Amino acid sequence: MKTMKWLLLREFWENKGSMLKAPLAVGGVMLLISLISLGNMYISINGHGGMRPAMAIEAYNRLGVIAQSGVVTIVANTYIATAAPILIMMPFVIFMYCLNCLYDERRDRSILFWKSLPISDRDTVLSKFAMALLVAPLLFISIAAALALLQMLLFCIYAAIGGQNFFLIVFARPPFYLSLLRVLALLPVYIVWAMPTVAWLILVSAWARSKVFLWAVGMPLMAGVMLKWAGRLLSLDLDTSWFWSQVVVRGLLGLVPGIWFKLDTGMLSQFAPASDDFLPMLVQQSWETLNAAEVWIAVAASAAMIWLAISLRARQDGT
Repeated sequence: MKTMKWLLLREFWENKGSMLKAPLAVGGVMLLISLISLGNMYISINGHGGMRPAMAIEAYNRLGVIAQSGVVTIVANTYIATAAPILIMMPFVIFMYCLNCLYDERRDRSILFWKSLPISDRDTVLSKFAMALLVAPLLFISIAAALALLQMLLFCIYAAIGGQNFFLIVFARPPFYLSLLRVLALLPVYIVWAMPTVAWLILVSAWARSKVFLWAVGMPLMAGVMLKWAGRLLSLDLDTSWFWSQVVVRGLLGLVPGIWFKLDTGMLSQFAPASDDFLPMLVQQSWETLNAAEVWIAVAASAAMIWLAISLRARQDGT
């Protein structure tokens, strides 16, 4: 356990730029934009931007209408969505991390140093697996939650300037605090669905000597194209849709949050995103996707790919 802890710290420090500094930079830009927007609105309402007193009173009254209409209640339930850009960049960062995690140590010959230490190849590969599936998502979720909370505070402060107390409406509601817990409740589902992608990328990173991106993306795509051509050449009625959805799409896009809804696009059609029940039903239906046998077959395949990656690294000496 102590060895794994230090290996995870190693992965974090070696990738701090993409795992920490990049999302913090995006969050800082978003927060600055929010401050500028609210500042412009404040200046306009107070007459410095040419707004007439009657218009200022109307703007203040709109805040009260918003509170009475229940919009603030919806915002309190889904405020985490305001940090969506950070969660959108997460799969790209993890994708590139997995592609390079074992390839880079061979390219710069640092594998010779790490192999000289009393650290097994198994622990090394598993630490990278854990970094991609658990540590990195937790980092991005934490930064996204902090950003969303700051934006909500700015919104409430702006409303207070207009004479409306949104602090009580927002922060006194249990759904406000449950929103983050519901996002965290989706993390195990995300891990299960992302396993095949992470395992595949790490395997390619351990095997490819160059052009890891082309190998990782090109091989599944070429396999799908060749399977379709084979069906046509041999006049076989091959249904390649399963291969494209369960192998190509699942294997390459498993890091995208919510990819599990792609196979059944009607799962959420009966629930409106602006309703109080949306997040609880989102969590419930996400967990229901784990009932499919294909999900656990993919997990078994992920374990096999990680075992292959460990075996490949054990045979490598930096050449």
